[in-house]
Amino acid sequence: MFSADFTYSDKLSFNGSIVWNNGEAEMEDVDAGTFTGLDPNGSYAGMNHYVSLPGWEDNSDLEIDQVEYSLGAVYNLTDSISLNLNASYFDYSDDEPYLYDTDGDVLYVNGGITMRF
Repeated sequence: MFSADFTYSDKLSFNGSIVWNNGEAEMEDVDAGTFTGLDPNGSYAGMNHYVSLPGWEDNSDLEIDQVEYSLGAVYNLTDSISLNLNASYFDYSDDEPYLYDTDGDVLYVNGGITMRF
């Protein structure tokens, strides 16, 4: 993360930031092997189970990049009233999608009035 503020004058200031996130992970095959089933009292229930989830490692891959760029400005009308304008751009990419493609970007622009009492 990097952010900066710049005061142009007593009435006008600017701000900006860049945030970058990266995530990578993966799992191996899930294999619990064979285990003996027990009833609630802890006695043998006469069942043997084998748990295996082949292909699980393909669904667990994670490789995500997310970047956010933000810029803003504040204009002080008086000591207690200011106008602000902000813009943020988000870029999201998933290089290992397994359910559906989640790549995308979005631009948010918002403005407001701040009143201090």
